[in-house]
Amino acid sequence: MVREGASLPVSFDFSENAESIEGRFSCATQRVMEYPLNVVRYARPQLHFELGGEILFDGKFAGDILAGMNL
Repeated sequence: MVREGASLPVSFDFSENAESIEGRFSCATQRVMEYPLNVVRYARPQLHFELGGEILFDGKFAGDILAGMNL
């Protein structure tokens, strides 16, 4: 992920149940582990999430790869 010109290695974990999908964000460089995403919307293959009210992301899955952009 690129944030304010700096590239950061990040990971996202998503889980789905019958009613919703949830996501968690981790970035070892920033010492953030399993921070819950505020909003997650998924309609295969599109994914939208919001993190901390500041990061808005729209992306698309291709297999297990997620690519997209910060809004």
